[in-house]
Amino acid sequence: MTTPYDNPSTITDLLASSKIKYTLGQARLRRDQRELALLSFHGALEDALRAHLLRWRSPAATEAWAGMLGALRDDLEAPLAPRDIERVQQLHELRMRIARGEQVTVTSETVGEYHQLCASLLPRYQVLVVAADDIVPLDAARGVSARRARLPDAPQPDLEREELRFERWRSMLTPLLIVVSIFLIGASISIGLQQIRSGALQSSPTLVVLTPGTAQATTNNPITTIQPAPTLPVATVPGAPVATSVEAQPTTTVVAPNELAIGRIAYVRAEVQGGLNLRDQPSTTANIVAVLSPNSQAGPIVNGPVEAENFIWWQVSVGNEQGWCVGEFLEVR
Repeated sequence: MTTPYDNPSTITDLLASSKIKYTLGQARLRRDQRELALLSFHGALEDALRAHLLRWRSPAATEAWAGMLGALRDDLEAPLAPRDIERVQQLHELRMRIARGEQVTVTSETVGEYHQLCASLLPRYQVLVVAADDIVPLDAARGVSARRARLPDAPQPDLEREELRFERWRSMLTPLLIVVSIFLIGASISIGLQQIRSGALQSSPTLVVLTPGTAQATTNNPITTIQPAPTLPVATVPGAPVATSVEAQPTTTVVAPNELAIGRIAYVRAEVQGGLNLRDQPSTTANIVAVLSPNSQAGPIVNGPVEAENFIWWQVSVGNEQGWCVGEFLEVR
């Protein structure tokens, strides 16, 4: 045997079967079923040894008991000591006599010794079991009550097959759960990104307000504003903004009650954040006369509208000050 051989469908089943048989042997020993316990310990040991030989591709994995023990004597990974081989062979011979139906008396000392043998050898061959705790059944012939460990009741014969099926299913269930989890996480991320894109397209426009000291720095940035109320036609002169009063418009023009017009009281819209700049000229680079608070009264409109720098400007009178404001941030109530 030179290289390991991993065969999950065979090796794993043998190791699981070995552990189940060992547990079954403990339960039978607790019930003082010595012969049956002995058979279970023998089966647990045989399954573990064959799984070890199969992993290392030893032809002895499928041979009879004697050939298997011979291979384990010369094993390089986990060899059996001569004393262990002798005791395992004795266990096998006793098991064969019981299987043939011979009249065999199994004492507490005998089954306890083979119980200890299994508990010491199985972990060496990758079968993790609970260490033997000197479990000795009641010896009626000697009248000695022995200490017993608390072991589970013996499983039914069909339970062994069910537990083997469960081990196979569990080995397949873990990768399946990982794949499903990855799929659900990916779907959640995809839905979240779609919602973010949709929200970005449907979100309200951002209101940008020019504040003192930042007017020059912000004039080069794109400005998204709320839609202004319809205003009167604007007359402009190339090269400089010229105010056009309402009186200059045709007398047939009808102004809606909520539209900006000369003589009406204007208010700063509540959406304006940080205040609205009142400038001495209709320009974003002109001097700031005052900053009007959101939702406050800007005063009567005295001039306008004037188009400059892609904005419509209105001149309002606030207290003792007059200045120009962007009409998009004003409203008539």
